[in-house]
Amino acid sequence: MFHTSTSYFDSNFAEVALVAMMKYILYFTLFTALVSLSHQSALLQSLKRCRRDTTCVLTPEVTEGPYYWNTTLMRQNISEDRNGIPLRIQILVNDVNTCTPIADAAVTMWHCDAGGIYSHYIQASQNVQNPQKDNSTFLRGILLTDANGLVTFDTIYPGWYIGRSIHIHVKVHLGGTYLNETSYYSGAKYVHTGQLFFNDSFSDLVNEQTPYTNHTGSRMLNSQDDIYASTNGYTLLNVQYMNSDDGFSSGLFTSITLGVTSLDSESTTLSSVPTTTTAAEPEKTDTTSETASETTLVTTTTTATNTARTTTTTKRGRRPNGHPPSNQQPGHEPNRPNLDSQHGSQNQPQRGPKHGPSRH
Repeated sequence: MFHTSTSYFDSNFAEVALVAMMKYILYFTLFTALVSLSHQSALLQSLKRCRRDTTCVLTPEVTEGPYYWNTTLMRQNISEDRNGIPLRIQILVNDVNTCTPIADAAVTMWHCDAGGIYSHYIQASQNVQNPQKDNSTFLRGILLTDANGLVTFDTIYPGWYIGRSIHIHVKVHLGGTYLNETSYYSGAKYVHTGQLFFNDSFSDLVNEQTPYTNHTGSRMLNSQDDIYASTNGYTLLNVQYMNSDDGFSSGLFTSITLGVTSLDSESTTLSSVPTTTTAAEPEKTDTTSETASETTLVTTTTTATNTARTTTTTKRGRRPNGHPPSNQQPGHEPNRPNLDSQHGSQNQPQRGPKHGPSRH
């Protein structure tokens, strides 16, 4: 009798302990899930704030320079016959007030070739006295953003010319209409004029490749460029190899977000990033018909004119110590060269003095 009561007591206690343990496990699991959800929510909020901080800021405005031409081609590949390292640039156009992409924005891009020559201004690029314009169109193009606010240009890594660091020009136009029948993009307004810049260390490696080696001279660094300084480095591109194993032969890729104010925005989102340039705009060599707020862009099918290109012959600045050879892949992270973004301000030897007229 006594033995039976003890067994019953032990069995009942075991059942109660088992139920208690199961409840504990259940409550602990629920508590862990709630904590995890709370952390995920905090992370999402942080990512949203980060996204707004990095993509919903007005991109600094800078001078368009003397080589803008409002007649250009609606096309993705703008390289034509220019030799150089292939470069794909993806641009996202964002409305800074709503932090949303803008569809059907017209993005215009233009830059010089590996020898520092601009199409339509070949003689002016070569410092010819009383230069005449030409009908060449290489390294110029315009595209409309898709539903996700994106455009992709295929071009070459730009060269350089005396008085400026390596850069690419861009404009963003809104509110225009493109007609296939007339090849006109008209009725638009400018909402952004800017320039994109490149890491000086990476540019050193590029300039060891053909055809960039044909252009000798003293290249200006970003740290010496007043226009770059006015942007606080906001439009400095992060260029990566298409394939890290193949290096330059695989081509290059980069992307950037341009934060603009849409036409229906009532106010401008302010930020710590400057929206005006402190560098004076040079006297332009071309007079165009567009106003500061409106533009009519004509797309053409002009064939590029093959013309001889001249280069400067001043002594080329030497590379800093520690750079890998031209046939060696820089960096340690796949597809991303490990480069010092402050190149030129600390470790880079001073380049030679500027010579000749400055072109922006």
